Amino acid sequence: MKPICTILPAVLCALALTASSATAAEAVHELGRFGAIPVWLIVKAPDAPLEKDPFEAVGGEAKVAAMADEKLAPLGGSPFEVADGKGGKLRIGDGVWEAVKMVLPELPGVWNEYPRLVVPEGYRFAYCRLDSPADMKANLLTGLSRNGGKCRIFLNGKEAGTVIGGSGWETKQELPIELKKGANHLLVRFQLGSNFACRLLGEYAAPLREVKARIASPAPRMVWKETPLVALPENQKFSNLVKQMPPLAAPKNAEFMGIHLGRTMALLESGKFTQRPVRIVFDGQSIEAGWTELFIRNLRERYPDTKIVAENRAIGGWFVWRMQKLLKHDILRWQPDLVLFSAYQGTAEVWERLLAELRAETTADIVIRTQHFSGNDKLDGPVENPETLALRSLAAKYDVELVEVTREWREYLVANQMEVRSLLSDGIHLNQKGDTLMAMLYDRHFKYHPAAKGWADTVRRFDVGSFVEDHQRDGIVLEGNGWTRRERFAKSNSADDKLRLKFKGTRVDLVLPAGHGRANVFIDGKKPSELNLFHGTRPQGRTMADTDSKLRPNGPMAYHTGANMQEETWTLTLTHGNVSTEPKKANISVKFSLSGSKTGFDGEGSSDANFTSKSGRITILKSDWHTEVATLRDGETAPELAAFEKPVQYTWHIVPDGMDTIPLGPGGVSTDHYMGQAYEYLTVADGLPLGVHELTLVPIPDANPNNAFLFLGVDVHRPPLARKEVELTRQP
Repeated sequence: MKPICTILPAVLCALALTASSATAAEAVHELGRFGAIPVWLIVKAPDAPLEKDPFEAVGGEAKVAAMADEKLAPLGGSPFEVADGKGGKLRIGDGVWEAVKMVLPELPGVWNEYPRLVVPEGYRFAYCRLDSPADMKANLLTGLSRNGGKCRIFLNGKEAGTVIGGSGWETKQELPIELKKGANHLLVRFQLGSNFACRLLGEYAAPLREVKARIASPAPRMVWKETPLVALPENQKFSNLVKQMPPLAAPKNAEFMGIHLGRTMALLESGKFTQRPVRIVFDGQSIEAGWTELFIRNLRERYPDTKIVAENRAIGGWFVWRMQKLLKHDILRWQPDLVLFSAYQGTAEVWERLLAELRAETTADIVIRTQHFSGNDKLDGPVENPETLALRSLAAKYDVELVEVTREWREYLVANQMEVRSLLSDGIHLNQKGDTLMAMLYDRHFKYHPAAKGWADTVRRFDVGSFVEDHQRDGIVLEGNGWTRRERFAKSNSADDKLRLKFKGTRVDLVLPAGHGRANVFIDGKKPSELNLFHGTRPQGRTMADTDSKLRPNGPMAYHTGANMQEETWTLTLTHGNVSTEPKKANISVKFSLSGSKTGFDGEGSSDANFTSKSGRITILKSDWHTEVATLRDGETAPELAAFEKPVQYTWHIVPDGMDTIPLGPGGVSTDHYMGQAYEYLTVADGLPLGVHELTLVPIPDANPNNAFLFLGVDVHRPPLARKEVELTRQP
């Protein structure tokens, strides 16, 4: 069989094998929480214009993409082969199909937050089989990160569309498709290497979680290709960028730096032993861009064996009061260990509400800062201003680490005879030197401090060893005859056994050996899903066309959840907008309809009035819209509304903050402080009302005794300002 590289443009490949192998391996994955297709096969191929059909000589690209002969479906480790039309096969290129997984970006953030398929340069095809339980209509929400990048998408031999890369790429285009019951073949041809976003959605933009993604290999075990990471040039590494800057002078009050970061530093330093991820979230405005990436890279360089999970939820141009409204969507239920927040143009009242809410809902360490110098600031001007004084006072009140950027920025410029604008790319945003300086100012706060405040009153560990070794009966209690001791862990494979713990807190994390089995979870005798433990993601335009600032009418920036929530996706459709000859005043007053993927149609409303859906699950206040509609004065008439030619849609997801069933652990061996055993940390309930609760775990028997349930301990979180139900003022 001769390669077809000289006849047809070849295709990128990976691991692939014959479908007849009795020992073939298959990787079957559920779609990601928001519908991402997680596993693919990719293969190298010669370049070819996207507009040209590379398979014209053998019947055309659509015929090849139809995969009519299942034996020619891509397999990991095997060459890319197509039917030659004469009863034989032709090989495309000289590569093989390689199994890869979608990955999250280095620092996920707004408009850059979903898993993506990294398509290296030279790779030109990607394949995945989608197994559907029924015939159904669906949509592929797709995009390419590379400007000028293009790809063509085929499903079962039908072209779904061509995708063009560019800004807002994760939600660039939504392509309608039809899935058939059983196997569906998804083939993508790329013109250039790029990051490829691809989520499978159904009605109301809900992820089609019932569909499975499948790739196969004839080998007994799937071999995964390491996701290629773009190597950071040496001169862009934080340590080398620092060398290009004049050194920082010794800080004033250095003895207090890091005193509010005791838990964060302990987690960073011990992470290589415990394998516990350290969750860091940034929030604020457009300034929180380049320097945050430098800062996280530096932490990962300092603690290479600690898993640091970081997100950047900042939005350019949003003031403190707007960001405070989004805390419940972006931060509170993300279980952060560290929150770094900064935004300008905030009043003391709004800042206090924000810090109080973080302290009432999370156990995270918090870092805030004063302003850097903008292009209009004078070095001989006043350093102290009302916002600086307010932040200094609030930082002390709420046990928050404060980075004195205003003072230290000025001192750095003066000491090194630098102009204010030498650290700026425009009148306010930072250039590379400014990003480096900002990261340097933060970095020196992140150090071990012997006088740092402890956290035993906010995060308490309950260890099963107190029961099995010390005969204590006032903490974790094991009931039943099936429990045995295995090293430092308790083990059971019997549904007649129970583990119980009474605790006072709002969040429960289980600490489990990585090879643990399954168990059912109950809080106060109920499944967590029965306790209304849910939160909603930030409202976003369904596609980039819905969020284009030139076209976008008024839209919701926040909403509030009610009783009886469930995991589902909500779609708010703007149907009408007010008419005005002044573009900036048009479409401020809007009408909308609201539907949930499970709830169904749930009511209609308008932006000039508070709205609660028919089910009571969603409330949107007048003040929750990007632009609040002013109340009509006496004598004023309501504006004329006109139907949108193409309705604009916003979507958000309601996701659970609890776990009814503990799945099988990931397995693997790493190391903790003592036993050489990796831990897995699972949050089984978050957002509980503060009070005394009871956790019950019931092992799920497994035919394989190696999959017995193993347990080490529980971390109970009690935010410092959380209030009991009796302390809350409730509206009648």
